[in-house]
Amino acid sequence: MSRYNWLMNKFLFSQYPNLILWAPFVIAFGALSYFAWPFEPVVAMPYIIAALCAACVVFAIRRFKQDQTHITYHLSLITLLLFGFGFFYATAFSQNLATPTVKRVLREIEITGRVENISYTAERTRIFVNLGASVDRSIPDNTIIRLSLKPEENIPRAGDYIKTTATLFKPEPANAPGSFDMAKFAYFKGFGATGFPHKEIEIVGAGAENNFRLKVIQLRTAIHDKIAAHNNIGATRLVDSLMLGHSGAIARDDYISAKTAGIGHIFSISGFHMTLIGGWFFVFFYFLFRCVPWLAARIPVRMPALMCSWICLLFYLQISGALVPSQRSFAMATIAMVAILFSRNLISLRNVCLTMGLLILINPNYVTDIGFHLSFSAIFGLVWLFGGRKFTGTRTRLQKIWRAVRDMFWATIIATIFTGPFIAYHFNDAQIYSIIGNMLCVPMFSILVMPLVLIGTVTGVLFGFYLPLDWAEIAFNFIISITDWVSTLPYAMLAVPRIPGISVVLFVIAALILMFVITKTKKEKLIKNIVIAIILFLITFSLLISKRPIFYSGQTGELVAFMTDSGRLQFNKSSSSNERMAFDSWDRLNGDINTEPRRPIGKGFAGEKYSVSCEDKVCTFTTPKWKLVYIQQFVPLYKNIGAICNSDTDFLVSFFRVNAPDCKVKMPRGPFVIYKSGRVEYSQTNRAWHQ
Repeated sequence: MSRYNWLMNKFLFSQYPNLILWAPFVIAFGALSYFAWPFEPVVAMPYIIAALCAACVVFAIRRFKQDQTHITYHLSLITLLLFGFGFFYATAFSQNLATPTVKRVLREIEITGRVENISYTAERTRIFVNLGASVDRSIPDNTIIRLSLKPEENIPRAGDYIKTTATLFKPEPANAPGSFDMAKFAYFKGFGATGFPHKEIEIVGAGAENNFRLKVIQLRTAIHDKIAAHNNIGATRLVDSLMLGHSGAIARDDYISAKTAGIGHIFSISGFHMTLIGGWFFVFFYFLFRCVPWLAARIPVRMPALMCSWICLLFYLQISGALVPSQRSFAMATIAMVAILFSRNLISLRNVCLTMGLLILINPNYVTDIGFHLSFSAIFGLVWLFGGRKFTGTRTRLQKIWRAVRDMFWATIIATIFTGPFIAYHFNDAQIYSIIGNMLCVPMFSILVMPLVLIGTVTGVLFGFYLPLDWAEIAFNFIISITDWVSTLPYAMLAVPRIPGISVVLFVIAALILMFVITKTKKEKLIKNIVIAIILFLITFSLLISKRPIFYSGQTGELVAFMTDSGRLQFNKSSSSNERMAFDSWDRLNGDINTEPRRPIGKGFAGEKYSVSCEDKVCTFTTPKWKLVYIQQFVPLYKNIGAICNSDTDFLVSFFRVNAPDCKVKMPRGPFVIYKSGRVEYSQTNRAWHQ
């Protein structure tokens, strides 16, 4: 054996105990490859294949013998099996989910069904209605629809049977590669249509079923109604956001201001909130049990305090909607409490990895969820930073304050570094002054807003005493005034063009090497740093060579966008009822944040590289390498479309379908983009969640 092979084997043997840290990520990469697949894979019995992969992993680990097994082949086999398990498990889970979905747009149809859930936002209330057995073939049985109601409309209670006339829309796929896929979101959230009622909702009966899930939803609704009776809109929104977990409950302008300052995460229930509430309850019960002498003399009071705190966290998890970050934090809190009870290490990367693997088994789609990414990236960074810290010696009060400020500063830095790539990937923006926002606002939120909202919710619901909520709103408004100031600083929010997925994957690999790879010598540490540097170079290179599309087309071709010489997008119309989300989505993918009123393209625009000329609703887009003709509605030129196809036109995009000779190869359909080179990239439209 050569010296290189001997050193490599020695290194791999030293890393083998960390296999449990790497395993969840390999499984996650396998699941992620399924969701990134361009078409739905045809696999027979994927659950059985996944089970066989898991069984083979267990068998390979148990049969491993250090003196007889080649470590490189052994780890390669385990990696392949774990990757296969993630891929086939995600395939089986997604295909078996089979959320019923409407087949097309249904306008002004009469619907009856049972209210399954209610969600409150700043602008409107959303109810989720199970239609049960349907007589319309376009609506499968047991389809759950999401209806958006205006604040002044009649809001039914969870469990009520309702009747109304509504327009329903089928959830659409992403309007461009890399943008938000509403069809996928709805599929994994369990509803198959969105819409709005045309007349007042009629309640035709109350549900007889009274299961645990319905009771939790009714409790959440009762808390909202009790707080809303105080007629303080700001306080109600705080309770809806911080206690009940309703997404979008904070006013849009306030949320944008907070997001620009880098503190948008504090208005979405996550581990931060679970940690605060768990800590407060532990302190409360700890001192409560200390006041019971016969109990304190017999057992350590931390044990009943931890158990009571865990029960309170479980209750909070339920009424807050059990979001992904909350599930992660609750699982971590459970593991941490068990570790404390058995005097084990409280903070460890192993515990975080076990929690991550558990959540992937619960729902493999979590690997594509922004909450999952931000939650785990932040906690991994913080555990890596503080996990090995040991506090020795006595410190003065001033030294403790300085240590707390220093730790908060470095925690903000690390959390920003670890979460920044995911924020840029999902939202196409970056907050430059997030450190300032977090340092100024998070302590005030932790000390004032969150405890006042918790206390005010309890006192308001039980005793009708709302003063703490009024104080919480005052503190909240002061925080927003700070974020408004931060938002006015130069370049507070930077738009980021679409980031290739491979760049994010490489970043994750670099972070894993940084956290998991153990180095015992200076040479190993040098090699580790070189590998990380190479990966960072590859990330930079992939970002530099990535190109922006110069033409966008939506699902139906009703809305398109052309790039101008300045790099901005020009849309063919100023509004589109069927593709409202496409405007901001395309701008952000292009690296723009548009705050100006949109104007239709009109007669077109002139440019040295890109130009558009429009006449009789027909626009010709000319670029240095190709030419495109766009027809946005039925026009007299229909009879001449064949001539257009036979001309030097490279692409023909139309709002309506065209049957003409030689046109098929020139007419891309569905959501797609075209790059400067003429390469066409399509969005996913044929996956399990698009059927």
